[in-house]
Order: sequence, then C-alpha cells, then structure tokens
Amino acid sequence: MEKTDDRRIRKTKKAVHEALLQLLTEKQLPAITVKELTLRADINRKTFYNHYNDIYAVLDEAENECADRILSFIDPDQLNLFIQKPDLFFSGLLKEVSDNKDFYILLKQSASHSRILSKLIGKERALLRRLFGDSRMDEIWVEYFLTYVSAGTIAVMDAWLDSRQDIPVSTLGRFFSTLFTSADVERFLEYAAKEDGAGQPRL
Repeated sequence: MEKTDDRRIRKTKKAVHEALLQLLTEKQLPAITVKELTLRADINRKTFYNHYNDIYAVLDEAENECADRILSFIDPDQLNLFIQKPDLFFSGLLKEVSDNKDFYILLKQSASHSRILSKLIGKERALLRRLFGDSRMDEIWVEYFLTYVSAGTIAVMDAWLDSRQDIPVSTLGRFFSTLFTSADVERFLEYAAKEDGAGQPRL
C-alpha cells in the first residue's frame, strides 16, 4: 500500500508543475517568482523549498517527467520490435507526444531555458542503444544510427506539433514507416557489422 507521505509529496509536486504550466502561458520563466508560483499551487514557501531550490529546479523535474511519459510506451525488453516493425515504434512515440502536447508545447515556449528536446533525444538514444548490446558493431556507426533516428524523429515530431497537427498520428506514423522500414534497419545492421574485428563496415 502506498504511503500517505508519498501520495502527499506527489500531490504537492503535481500542483507545483501545473502551476508552473499555467504561469508559463502568461509570462517567461525568468519573470516567474517563487511567491506567485506557491500562491498558484496553493502551498507555502517552506513546502516549496522542502522540494526545490528554485523555479529552474521545478522546470527541470517537469521536463524529465514529461520526457519519461512520452517514452513510457517503449518496453526496453521488446526493443527488437523496433527492427521488425519500426512503424509501430514511430506511431507509438507520436501518440504519446500528442497525449502530452499541451505541456510539451509550453515547455518548448520557454526554449531559452527548457531542455526538453535534448532530454527527449538523450533518453531515446539511451533506449535504442540497448538494441545493440554487446554486438560486434563499429561504435561510430552505432552513434551515427542513433543520431539519425533520435534527432530526426524528434525534429519531425517537433515540426508536426508546430503545424498544429493537421496530419493525423496514424498518417505520420505511416510516413515514418516509408522512410524507415525493417529492411533499412537490417541493412544498417549488416553494413555496420565489424568484419574480422577490424572495425570497418562492410561496403
């Protein structure tokens, strides 16, 4: 059974995150004070400082939680599905982003302070890296592959949200699947495999 204190802490942090989200619709992050944030969240300053050093710490935590939610659909133990059906991966990612779009867009609007895009790319890279495990692939090609997939996916997703999502999630997922098929992944794996331990790709 969940402890009462844990529930209270989560409730408090949720209120602080929502208050920050509301205030970000009204002003830029540097203009938000602890006083107005605590008033909006209906907590006192002592409670705020029990959990955070400043407003930026709230933003950092909110970003991490947002990125984790967006990528929560990926099962680390089922990453091989990425090779077999990459369209499912992209469709799932886009759906999660769409479900969290309001918070995501607000974080983006604080672009000079928010690191949500880089965090999403970093977390996606970390997940996809598990695809390779201890494989005999040249590390530089693994890095190029991860950069291409993670940064490219997030960039298109970002542009999609900026365009007010006129294209449905399912359609955009199919678009990704035409660019990046299971055959593409398999060709990459073959291309990047080390040959005789020499660290050179098979051309």
